Amino acid sequence: MYLISMYAEENPIEDAVDRAIDECIGEGILKDFLEKNRAEARAMSIYEYDQEAHIRMEREDAFEDGREAERANTEKERQRADEAEKRADEAETRAKKAEEELAYWKAMAKKE
Repeated sequence: MYLISMYAEENPIEDAVDRAIDECIGEGILKDFLEKNRAEARAMSIYEYDQEAHIRMEREDAFEDGREAERANTEKERQRADEAEKRADEAETRAKKAEEELAYWKAMAKKE
């Protein structure tokens, strides 16, 4: 499969498989088997290579889906944090106004 992957970077898969089979035969690797069963070896190699590529693409898609979901969750959490900070700021403003009002009424009470 290594040769097929390497050759498939530059050629269509069918050509890459043929080239890998020719190279193996030329180097005596499974020569008798490949000469007798070339068509079956070719078909199986193309199928397996396509299956590996398909599985790799599915994994990449699933990984990207996971990344997108994580981005969406991160954005939701950021929005929640922003809303909580805004509510805290509003509560602080209301508390300051209440303190000012209390101080005013205490001052008014002392005048009486």
